[in-house]
Amino acid sequence: LITDKEFTRFFDVIVRGAGEVPLVDLLKAKSLEELKMIPSTYVNINGVVHSPEVKSVDAPIDNPTPDFSDLPMEKYILPRPLSLQITKGCYWNKCTFCVHTFANKSYRKRTYEDYIRDIDTLVEKYNPMTIVFTDLSHSPKILSDMSDWIINKGYRFRWFVFVRFEDALSFEILEKMKKAGCER
Repeated sequence: LITDKEFTRFFDVIVRGAGEVPLVDLLKAKSLEELKMIPSTYVNINGVVHSPEVKSVDAPIDNPTPDFSDLPMEKYILPRPLSLQITKGCYWNKCTFCVHTFANKSYRKRTYEDYIRDIDTLVEKYNPMTIVFTDLSHSPKILSDMSDWIINKGYRFRWFVFVRFEDALSFEILEKMKKAGCER
């Protein structure tokens, strides 16, 4: 499909997999020759598609804590909502029906220290009423550790998270999550 003449008229560049690293390379490219060599891309130059065999390395998930200071938080439906992503991909990565398993088998997560610092920073800076964790799914270990931290710090925000129901997601962890403010 990528080399079909009818299809090539609809794109200039397609990135395979995670796009953080290829996007930066695309923005830095100064010539057509540099564009043709960017890993994990299909670059359409006058109907001819170029794609190096090299796949890009997934970017680490070491982004800074999100900055919401310029957003009009009072206009959001949820009261003072913030979003936070601490993983990329899926830790389970076995579901044959899932587009994420099919497209990219990469799972990356922030360190415990990094995501706890993110939560602390968001609470100190914005006093959120709600934090939405936007990850595909959290492992029971992350949920347990995060709940312990929130409880021990005495934070009182609501939070939402996606989980995979599995044996390791025990009743104890679910109770702890509820005590820590998890509502969904």
